[in-house]
Amino acid sequence: MILLINKFARFILTPLHVVYNGIDKIIKTIDKYLMGVMEIVFIAIIVIYIRSFGFSILNFILGLCVSYFVSILIYGLLCFIFESLAEVNDFIFGSFDEVYYQCVNKIASEEEKRTEQKLQAQKRDEMLRRLEEARIQEEIRAQEEAKRRAEEEAKRRAQAEAKRRAEEEAKRRAQEETKKKAQEEAKRKAQEEAERKAREEQRRKIQLETERRMNSAMKLLGLKADFTEKDLIRAYRKAMVKYHPDSHPEDTDKYTRLTQDIGEAYDKLLRQFKSQKKSYAKSA
Repeated sequence: MILLINKFARFILTPLHVVYNGIDKIIKTIDKYLMGVMEIVFIAIIVIYIRSFGFSILNFILGLCVSYFVSILIYGLLCFIFESLAEVNDFIFGSFDEVYYQCVNKIASEEEKRTEQKLQAQKRDEMLRRLEEARIQEEIRAQEEAKRRAEEEAKRRAQAEAKRRAEEEAKRRAQEETKKKAQEEAKRKAQEEAERKAREEQRRKIQLETERRMNSAMKLLGLKADFTEKDLIRAYRKAMVKYHPDSHPEDTDKYTRLTQDIGEAYDKLLRQFKSQKKSYAKSA
């Protein structure tokens, strides 16, 4: 508001300021060239006086005196007029000019103050802008840090998940391997058991066949289960005498085969008897 009033006052006082400065410049200019003008006037009065009264020494001296007094009178009158005009100018327009300069100074001071305030506001805005940029940069860095941490966390979780899956896969494979080995072991045991049973069955069949043959041989020789070696030899000799082909000429081939069977039965029973004796001796 004060600045507006001062500008309005300056606008009103500007014409008066121009008039005051114009008059002051005119007075100073006239004062600057007044002596030269007075010299011209002094010479002009002498010339006019001589032309009016004729040229002579006396007229020339009188012309000088008249010109001198007239020039002094005119110069004093002009000085009085210009001094009065300067005083009137100072009296009338000087106070307005002082007010004008006060307004100008106040306007300059106010504008300087406003410029200072504007600069301070700009500095404050710049500082706020920098603070805002710093805050934004901090937020961006925080977001990037959060993003980096999230990526690291996701990577860590992915690695943990991959590790867990690998462990589960290894565990599953180990279980499958264990199961496979157990199956193979069970299969091997089953095969061994089947082989053992097959061997036992074979052994049992062989034993049954052996017993059958032994029984057949014992029946052929006419022996009982609790026979001795002497009984075996006696029965063998008796059977050989009884079934010898020479004693049965009617059917030599049949009794020849029979005597061969008796010999084989004898050999089997003898070997069996000796093997039993060895096993009894070892067990004893």
